[in-house]
Amino acid sequence: MVHKFPTYFLFLTCIFITQIPTAGSATTYDSTVAPEFAIVTNNVLYIYSSPNVDDSLLTATVIYLGDDQWQLSIQAKRLITDVIFPWQSKRKPLDNNISDDIFYYPFQTGQSEKATNRNIDWTWFNLTYPGGCFAPLVVMADDRKARIVAAVNWPPRKVSPMYAAQRMVLKYEGENISAGSSITYRALISEVEGDASVGRVPWQLALDKYRAWLDSKMPPVKYPDWMQKAEGFFNVQLQNRPVFSPDDINMRWSQWKELLPWILFWGQMSDYAGGCCTLEQNIHPRYGTGLVKFVKEAVLNGYYAAYYSAPYYGTSAQDPPRLLDTPEGLEWLMSWINKNRNEYFANAFLVDVLGAAYWGNPEIVRKLFDGFRIPENSAIEWSVDIYPAANILSGSLCGRLNNGVCEGGPNKTPENSISTTFIRFGRYLLGDRLVFLGQSNTDWRFWGPENNYWTERQAFLLGAKFDAITPNSFLLDIKNERDKVSWWKRNPRYLDIKDISNIPFGVEVRRFIDKNSVDLFVIDNWDERQGLSFYFKGRQVHIPSRKISIIDLGTVGVEQNTENRAIKSQLHQLYPNPLDISLANRTIKIGFSIPHPEHIILKVYNVLGKEVKTLLNKQINAGEFTEQFDMNNLPSGVYFFSLLTRNFNHVRKAVLIR
Repeated sequence: MVHKFPTYFLFLTCIFITQIPTAGSATTYDSTVAPEFAIVTNNVLYIYSSPNVDDSLLTATVIYLGDDQWQLSIQAKRLITDVIFPWQSKRKPLDNNISDDIFYYPFQTGQSEKATNRNIDWTWFNLTYPGGCFAPLVVMADDRKARIVAAVNWPPRKVSPMYAAQRMVLKYEGENISAGSSITYRALISEVEGDASVGRVPWQLALDKYRAWLDSKMPPVKYPDWMQKAEGFFNVQLQNRPVFSPDDINMRWSQWKELLPWILFWGQMSDYAGGCCTLEQNIHPRYGTGLVKFVKEAVLNGYYAAYYSAPYYGTSAQDPPRLLDTPEGLEWLMSWINKNRNEYFANAFLVDVLGAAYWGNPEIVRKLFDGFRIPENSAIEWSVDIYPAANILSGSLCGRLNNGVCEGGPNKTPENSISTTFIRFGRYLLGDRLVFLGQSNTDWRFWGPENNYWTERQAFLLGAKFDAITPNSFLLDIKNERDKVSWWKRNPRYLDIKDISNIPFGVEVRRFIDKNSVDLFVIDNWDERQGLSFYFKGRQVHIPSRKISIIDLGTVGVEQNTENRAIKSQLHQLYPNPLDISLANRTIKIGFSIPHPEHIILKVYNVLGKEVKTLLNKQINAGEFTEQFDMNNLPSGVYFFSLLTRNFNHVRKAVLIR
């Protein structure tokens, strides 16, 4: 069956809305049914629900390839400008309750948006891959289930992942398939089930499907030995220095050379306050010969030095970007890289905006990472899954600014925010990549002691190297923890909280696995609480009482959670349903069991980690217990109930809705 609509149907609610289920209704997801597809020709959108089509516009088939992959083959009979595959005419919620559904999207290093915030038909959110998106996919998930739609074309091609109102589609814009031409598209469409409470996080299980496909196409990314060992780079923002003084720069860097053996200069093209990133390949006269001399000496002494460079991103509509799949665009970038290398003595390279925007045919751009055109001693801004390079992710914590306020930041999570940055999404997908995180872009807002070193702590948790404009002693604390386990020699891969459960409230734990398949746990216990633990695959792991620590399971024993510990201290019940504490009943019952006499503490915290009330703090006997808590005077929001014993901490979440 084919439906015909004007192209604004892609973006606006229109008359077809009356044929689509409302927000409260659920359409059963059936992975055995071929997905719909749509085309645009002569500015009209045609939607096809049959897997076999032969009409005046095209001949097309949709077939199942196995491994949750589908292929659309089209032979055009008329010029087709755009293709959308898969398409969704009907909403497909995960279940009958969308209040806990979250869209996860590959913008910057990841962002999330609650499904309830984009619940109007055809109000799509979309960006272009590669560049605006680091992977050609979108995920919708709750704590039990996730669905992923991803483009799995090889060679890869330009595509826009789109989501709105329980729909996820992939739009290939500007295809311009001429009459008589044929083309194919492949999509991964999969639904997975998990349980976030035991570390089987549905959005991660969904990403595993795409990563398995990506690994079948791309070999592991290899990095230079010096970059693998370094803790990061010393970031010199020349355009922010009223006076250029090589001696002053050397004095500041000399304190950190062993930690940060790479010095990276921004704004060498600009005068003071002239901007970091102007399209000028020559060093500004104000730096005379001093800057080049400084770099030459650093390189001769065994260090690494880089200047800013970028593709030609354009200055106006009259001076547009020059794509890297054109001779003009490639010549510009290579000219800049070669000037920095051959005239200015750089032996390392920053290529700005390369992962942040679309620069032409993805396969052509991917092949530029051959070690010569884009040297192996390079880092690019942001990530793209098919670009084998180190990535500068600074700015992914704060994200976009709304009236001067960061979209992301401390205490913001997908569950407690309408929309927020979510760097763990991209880091999980590309967990084996070398990444830098620090003060560039807007993440300086969370740097340093006045911010409890929040940016630095996130770099620690994410296994990132440092982008440091103003290094501090806390970086040495992180290095010391990493050195204890020979961190960088082991090439650890980020696995987030996979298979981890019962993480105490106020503590952050991340899992890594090294090249020998040994598990490492990076822990932020900022309040230095004692007697805490978490569980990994059913085994208890004790948390050090230090602010930051790394546990190496190759050298540390782990207590087994055997049958005789099956009845453990636990907070097992919140009643009524914690996701619907309604106006009618705001008294919540907290049920818990204690296997033997001990001292317990039962507290309530708000989403910022501030204690609301202590319900119990005393020695009690073994047994089953129930406490009540009146939430009538509390504002709407997320609350956490924490049961703490000598060896156990269990947390349950409640959402108060007024």
